Amino acid sequence: MDPISNLIMGVFNPVSAVVHIREMVQHGELTAVSVDTSEKVYIMYHGTKAQNVASILDGGFRVSENGMLGRGVYVSTDINKTLNYGDVTLKLLVWVGETRLITSQNQPDRKTWQSEADSAWVPSNCGMVPSGRTETCLKHPR
Repeated sequence: MDPISNLIMGVFNPVSAVVHIREMVQHGELTAVSVDTSEKVYIMYHGTKAQNVASILDGGFRVSENGMLGRGVYVSTDINKTLNYGDVTLKLLVWVGETRLITSQNQPDRKTWQSEADSAWVPSNCGMVPSGRTETCLKHPR
């Protein structure tokens, strides 16, 4: 399967809860989205294996416990960043809330930002990852 042709649109709010993506897609509620960066809402992508999609749609994302930015759900505004994580790419509308900028592997709060922020963001080409691609880790409400 081509991950780019397998886009599913949904919403993930790291502070409240996962909105039921399947219902929103079935009812066509997310056919046109106006992204307002002043409200900290972005279109982002999450790569996963096809076998995980039903579980995500039914119960939300499984939290990564030990990623580069610590505990959370990993997404990116760069679809190419997500293509190596599975054969399906989920297209999400994400509220990032209060965001912590992370630009160094040695940054003291690189894995502990969750107590003071809703998300952590690694900008493109800052030296954090070999690919140079941006990524965001969202604090999960559970």
